[in-house]
Amino acid sequence: MYRIIVKKSVIKEIKNFPLHIKKQIDHTIQSLAKEPIPAGVKKIKGLSRDFIKHIGSDSVYRVRVAEYRIIYIVFEQDILICIVKIGLRKDVYRFIK
Repeated sequence: MYRIIVKKSVIKEIKNFPLHIKKQIDHTIQSLAKEPIPAGVKKIKGLSRDFIKHIGSDSVYRVRVAEYRIIYIVFEQDILICIVKIGLRKDVYRFIK
């Protein structure tokens, strides 16, 4: 089972989300601990070299929760998932490109 780390900025963002979305996001994150790359998850392509170098991995994925996206990094060797961004589809990809 993978450990999950959620950035403080993500926790702060989630506070403003509707309650039903918070519950869906929480359920999705908990399920990632058991299956880090479930069906429906997509690997993010076109990442900048600086971003990949900064995080030390190109295993960046996104999962849909209603109109929101959860962006996370899988570190296979450390059995770790880091949630780096959660937000509306229209805004969330600006963070990583």
